[in-house]
Order: sequence, then structure tokens, then C-alpha cells
Amino acid sequence: MILSNHKKIAAIDVGTNTVLLLVAEISDATIHPLYQQEQIVRLGEGVDKTQRIKPEAMQRTLHALKEYVKITRDFHVESILIAGTSALRDARNRQEFLQLVHQELGISIRVLSGKEEAELTYWGALSNKQHLQGKIMLIDIGGGSTEFVSGNINQIDHFLSLDIGSVRLTERFIHHDPAAEEEIKSISNIITTQLKQLKYFNQKHDYLVGVAGTVTTLAAIQQKLEPYLPEKVDGSRLKLDDVKQLVDLLKGKTLEERKLLPGLNPNRADVILAGALILLESMKYFELDEILVSDRGLRFGLIWEYLKTLYS
Repeated sequence: MILSNHKKIAAIDVGTNTVLLLVAEISDATIHPLYQQEQIVRLGEGVDKTQRIKPEAMQRTLHALKEYVKITRDFHVESILIAGTSALRDARNRQEFLQLVHQELGISIRVLSGKEEAELTYWGALSNKQHLQGKIMLIDIGGGSTEFVSGNINQIDHFLSLDIGSVRLTERFIHHDPAAEEEIKSISNIITTQLKQLKYFNQKHDYLVGVAGTVTTLAAIQQKLEPYLPEKVDGSRLKLDDVKQLVDLLKGKTLEERKLLPGLNPNRADVILAGALILLESMKYFELDEILVSDRGLRFGLIWEYLKTLYS
């Protein structure tokens, strides 16, 4: 089969907290990013409590998607791959949102199972990390859930999706500003309880790879990045002590003080502490002193999957 060597593809990740766009060129089975954007729309606002997506959250997300579709047209992409995760899995009224997007934009959102999300995120995160030899544990801290995937560069051995996410835990537990010590303890306790479900995983891993907004934001804060630069974040490393210090920094500040931190998107300032606690407790659980940060994730995984079908 003869394939056009330079295809332009767009992938959109509709998450609980953010909507992410990737426009990429694919050639020789390799993904070359051309343009990326993140918008924090909080689609999953209140979903943990009500199991329903709010009308205003639908409109915020629709507005971001309209912008993204226009950008993809400007790039003349051949295909748009669009997938939704935890909030759309949990929401009883998801069909209303899916129909709205289809009516307004003519595109269909694929709602991923926890397993599909974990697998696609794993291969997306590792799409430029073929050098990693040995046992890999990937952690994907989202707004509504956190995925854990264990494997190596060639295969996935285990995965688990847990209902602990930065938005979900913030909405459930944090009611003071700054967060009260009891609230922080409650979050840490629920995380450690949930992590016990990972007891069947082989805990001896050579690498811990972190993906998604919490981990990349912590790396950006550590580097005081203004503006955010994917090439500086991707492949960087955070030590356990770095994460502990970042948690201490975040929990000691009010929301308005956190918004001023270099490297922290102000729209993520309210949920970053809960996300950082998920990372901290996970690193302690796996007894790993360092995490390798990946700026790639589900959107790269969607294109990886597309490539697989294209070249098979």
C-alpha cells in the first residue's frame, strides 16, 4: 500500500478539567507536533456530586471546541480525532452534550472506557520515549480519575482507573482557603485507600512516567516557566523531595497567591493541590524517588492508534 508521506491530523482530548488540541503531521509512522493548545473549561464541574454536566459547562466546552475546529480547518487537516474521558463517562446527561456538539460542529465525540483511556494515554506518552528499557509505570492524573498503567515499551501488562482526580477531590474535600490541614489529611487518606487497589501490580518498576496537567504544571512551577514550553517540560524529571516541597508551597498559599506562581495557569490554581497530593502519595506507594514527565498523552495516543490502523 502506498501512503501519502505527510498527513495532517488533529486530536482533541475532552477531559474533566481541560480540552486539549494537537495538530500534527505524520510521516514515516512518526508524530510531529505542529500546534498545541490547552483550554481549562471544567466540563466536569459538579459531576462528582450530581452525575450531570451543567449547561454552562457544556457551553464553555462547546466554545473551546468551536475554536479548535476553526484552527484545524486553517491547518487543512485530513481527520479530526476527538475523545472524551471521565466526566463524560460519569455524566447521566452526556448524550445531551454529545448531541449538542454534533449538531453545532458536525463532529462525534468518542467516549472512552477507563481501559481505552489508559492504553491510549500510555502509548501517547511513550511515543517519543522508545529509549526506556525496563518496567514502566505510567500515572495519568486527570480531573475526574487517575489511570495507572504498567508495562514496558512493547506491551501493557496491567491497568487500573481510580476515581481520584484533581477536580473530584477538590470539590469533595476543600472548603477553606487556604485548605485546612484536616482537608489535606482527608484527601491523602482517600488517595492511600484507593491506591491499595494497586496491590496486584508488580511494585518494582524502573521508571515512573507522569502525564497530564497536574504533573506538567508541577514541572513548570519547578522550572518557573513563563510561558509554558512543552519542550522544556517533556523529558524533565521531578524528585520525590521536589514534589514534597511543591505540596508544601501550594498548601501554604491562598487561591489568589497560587494564581501568581510562575508556571501555574491561574485557571488550574484551585485544583493543583489535590493533583499534587495524588502524585506525592503515588510516588510514595511505588517507592520511586523520581518521575519522568511527559507532555504527551491521550491526544498523541489517538494519533498513535490512527497510525496503527493506517500502517497495518
